[in-house]
Amino acid sequence: MAETLEIVTFRLKPGTEAGFVAGNGLLSDWLTRQPGFLSRCLARQDNGGWVDLVRWQSREQA
Repeated sequence: MAETLEIVTFRLKPGTEAGFVAGNGLLSDWLTRQPGFLSRCLARQDNGGWVDLVRWQSREQA
């Protein structure tokens, strides 16, 4: 089985960034308990957008 990289780019509605960042720990905790989860990287881009990268053991587990 080949590893799978899930890549999501998105923008938040104005005024929601603080709540998004604060609540992100809950999602990260949940992901660590999912079968096949390997890692996650969340990054804010210079243009204000976000990129969420999640690495899985297989496509089926993503």
